[in-house]
Amino acid sequence: MAAALGLLAVAGVLARTDAVHDPFDPASAQTDGLLGLVRTLEANGVSIDVSLDPPSDMSTSAFVPVDRLGARREAWQAWVDRGGHLVVADPGSPLHALEAVGSRFVDAVGQTSRAPACPALAAVETVTHAGWDGYVVPRDGGATCFPLDDDVAWLVTRPAGAGTIVAIGSPAPFANAVLGRDDNAVLAAALLAPAAGDRLVIVPRGEVGQGGSELLDLVPPRVWHGLGLLGLAAVLAAVAAGRRLGPPVAERLPPVLPASELAHSLAGLLQRTGRPADAAATLRRHARRRVAAATVGGADLRHEDLVALAVDRLGLDPDIAAAALLDRAVPDDAALLVVQAAVRTVVTHQRDVGP
Repeated sequence: MAAALGLLAVAGVLARTDAVHDPFDPASAQTDGLLGLVRTLEANGVSIDVSLDPPSDMSTSAFVPVDRLGARREAWQAWVDRGGHLVVADPGSPLHALEAVGSRFVDAVGQTSRAPACPALAAVETVTHAGWDGYVVPRDGGATCFPLDDDVAWLVTRPAGAGTIVAIGSPAPFANAVLGRDDNAVLAAALLAPAAGDRLVIVPRGEVGQGGSELLDLVPPRVWHGLGLLGLAAVLAAVAAGRRLGPPVAERLPPVLPASELAHSLAGLLQRTGRPADAAATLRRHARRRVAAATVGGADLRHEDLVALAVDRLGLDPDIAAAALLDRAVPDDAALLVVQAAVRTVVTHQRDVGP
C-alpha cells in the first residue's frame, strides 16, 4: 500500500501541466523556449512569422521544432513538394521519412561536436547541447553533416519533390539556454535564414481548437507518463487491498474408515435396500483381498485355492472359509448374517497372521 501511495504522489507531480509555456515555443523566454532564436534572427534582418499554415510563396523557409501538425501535415508536405525549404528538428516527424537513432553516440550533458566541412555550414565549427539523436543516412541521395557514426548523422538534407527537407536530431541547440554557446547561433542562422531580408515561418505547437490540430497531439508527454503511473498505482492498490491473509485456521479432516469397516457399512446399506446377494458379494470380495494379501501371488488364485490358503495359513475352519470366500447363493438376510460372520472371522485371523 505504501508503494502504491508513493506512485500516486509521483504521478500527480508528473501529470501537472505547465500552463505558462511549451518546450521550444517561439514565444517563450524560458530556458527551453525559442524566443532568443526569434530575436537573434530578427536582429539579422530576417522577417519571422509564427504560423501553423505553410507560406504562400516558395522563397520563405520554414522551421518545425516539434511536429504536432496532425491533419495539417499534408499541407506542409504538399508545400515542400512544390519547392519549399523545410527544416524539421523532430526525430519522430513523418515529414522527413528518415529512420531515427537514439542518443547513443554522444550522451553526456555538455558534449560538443565539431561540424564537418558542409558547404552550407562552412562558418560552423562547434555546436553544444545535451543529447545527440541522429538519422540513418539514406541511400537515395542527400547530404549529411555532423556524422555520429559511419552510417548515422545528426543532420541530413534530402530532396522532396521540387523542395528540400533538412532533418536535424533536435531543436535543443536553438533553445534560449544554449543559443549563445559556441557556434549554436551561427548554425541557426545558416540553416534557417542565412541572409538579411530572408523570411522564415516557425511552426508552433497547435492550440486546442485550431484547425486540424489533434487533441492527443497537444497532450504533453509527461501527462502520459503520469497516467501510466496512476494506472500502475491503482493496480498495486487493488492488489494490496485484495490480500486478506488472516491467522491460520485448523480444519478438522474427515474421519478415515478402515477398509473392513467401509465394506461392512456398504454391505449394511445394500441389506437395507433388500439386496442381500449384492451385500454378500461385497463382503466376499473384501475377504478375498485380505486373504490374498497374506501370501505372495494370492491375488491370482482361484476362489477354491483361496479357501485352502485360508485354512492352511490362517487356521480357519473349512466351512467358515468357504462361506466367506466362495460365491454361494444368499437368498435372505439370515444367509447374509452367516456370510458376514464368516468374513469377520477371516479378517480377524488375517490381521493376526498376515501383513
